[in-house]
Amino acid sequence: MKTPSWHSRMSIWVACTLVALTVCVFAPVLLADRIFAFRDAAHFYPPLWQHIHDQWSAGRIPLWNPYENLGQPLLAHPAAAICYPGQLFFLLPLPFRHAYNLYLVGHVLLAAATAYRLARVFRATPMGAGVSAITYAFSGIVLMQYTNPPFLVGAAWLPLAAVGIDRVVRRADPSLQTGPLQQRLGAAIPLCLGVGIPMALMVLGGDPQMAYNVGLLAALYLLIAWVRCRPGHTAAGPFGQRLRLRICWEPVCRASGLLGAAAIVALALSSVQVLPSAQLTSQSDRQTPCWSDRLWGNLEPGSHHAHTYHFSVAPWRLAELVWPNVSGRQYPIHRRWLEVIPAEGRVWTPTLYMGLFPLVLALSRLRFRRGPIYERWLTWVAVLATVASFGYYGLGWLLAECRVDSGVGGPFGGLYWLMNL
Repeated sequence: MKTPSWHSRMSIWVACTLVALTVCVFAPVLLADRIFAFRDAAHFYPPLWQHIHDQWSAGRIPLWNPYENLGQPLLAHPAAAICYPGQLFFLLPLPFRHAYNLYLVGHVLLAAATAYRLARVFRATPMGAGVSAITYAFSGIVLMQYTNPPFLVGAAWLPLAAVGIDRVVRRADPSLQTGPLQQRLGAAIPLCLGVGIPMALMVLGGDPQMAYNVGLLAALYLLIAWVRCRPGHTAAGPFGQRLRLRICWEPVCRASGLLGAAAIVALALSSVQVLPSAQLTSQSDRQTPCWSDRLWGNLEPGSHHAHTYHFSVAPWRLAELVWPNVSGRQYPIHRRWLEVIPAEGRVWTPTLYMGLFPLVLALSRLRFRRGPIYERWLTWVAVLATVASFGYYGLGWLLAECRVDSGVGGPFGGLYWLMNL
């Protein structure tokens, strides 16, 4: 009998720690007759999914919801997640409230498992991967998404999509371009599925925005790979320079094609949700504002254009990365003292905290120009995502705070403003 290796023993310890932490955090809903009771997790999703569960139990396909907007097609409602495989939780021989609790807790554990996998792909030790898993799944940003389950679904599958992107960019070897067609397809199909399936699951689970973000992450990875192929990164001499550049460009081009194919796979797998949803949203009354207002960031109060900037993360909230409740508490009793700041907006996540020790480790591994390509990718993802999260707090807002009459709205000049355009 073989003795378990150190890695195996450490993986077991990580799993036990994760299970113990899950029980401690979710004991009120796992060990008692309780249900989540905050925001949409309390009043929107339970009755919606209860209706879907009742329709399946009665032998009917849940295609119509007579209780919302005087009747609304269910399949076209992305949040209904009728075709999402995770809905199998509700077929368990359990009362609906228990199945609902397991659905949410299960996706927190899935987020931890996929984060662990991502860290191991990036050569972390089992202990380091365990820290990554716990830090990610139980951070304020991810854990709080139990209040809106589709976002929790997107967060749970995001690390697995990142694994797929990394494999496509770093492992698009020449066998994908040469050799028999069968051999090339055999090498390309797993790479495409590795990205396409997580994206499809995000869409089917009700979070197409996260699938869009995966596309942005893939584009950023390709951009970093392209920067490595600049002439300055090649050997001296015209002929050697052109040769090295061509060889460097080939995997980037192959990776671009594979990621495009992965997007097609994701669209095909989620088309049962995408097509009816697209038809329904085409009838939305959320009118697009005029181009000049969007360009200059001038927001009409109460408009959909203004709502897209709600829940922007104020820059001063970054202090929550160091101390979880430095801003006060949002519940059970509302005591957020930061609301005395006139520019403080609506708050979605009560805290950004993910652990002080993991934060120090992450900052110590920032690599903007040197180091493995995946470390540079993660570095730029962290920086750009943080800047984009400021949302409304753009250049226009900063000028207004400095009493400069610029004539532009608050979001003008920010990264999120650019993404909105």
